[in-house]
Amino acid sequence: MKKLFKKWWFWLIIIFLIVGFLNVSNNNSNMINVSSSNQEKITFLSGTNGKEFFQILCNIANIEAPEGTIVGDSIDYVASNLDYGIEIETNKKNEINWISIYTLSKNNYENFFLAIARLEYNGSDKAKCFNWIKENLGKESIIKIGDANLKLCNGTSGLPILTLYTDGNENYQKEQIDKISK
Repeated sequence: MKKLFKKWWFWLIIIFLIVGFLNVSNNNSNMINVSSSNQEKITFLSGTNGKEFFQILCNIANIEAPEGTIVGDSIDYVASNLDYGIEIETNKKNEINWISIYTLSKNNYENFFLAIARLEYNGSDKAKCFNWIKENLGKESIIKIGDANLKLCNGTSGLPILTLYTDGNENYQKEQIDKISK
């Protein structure tokens, strides 16, 4: 065995094994960093007040505005009548994460949908939002304005649905479901 330690090729093999082990170890730590950095950050529209905005939408739709319901870390505001439906999700500080508004009748609903343009948040652009809704109401369309994503689509009845959501909303929803399920 002593003769083996004196051979040059033995030490070369040892060096290759050590370098290979270090490379594998370094690659594994890089994989961990990449996967964690790909996680979408959960965001809310800072400076918004979901409760107040819910009351504004209810007023426009002529719906009585009930109190929000605390579900996990969220407050959900939900109301509807024969013509309109409103759903807003906020965090406990009432910062908006998600809004869905829809019409249940073919009555004039344009002003109801255009009310979303009133919402002020980081990067909001009232004119851009107003024009986008006006041009796309009744069509399938998605746009990002500032920190909010807006999506217009038609429901099964063929009537429009407008959804506003933040980046990370899907992860937040999953997190809340997991907390409630436990």
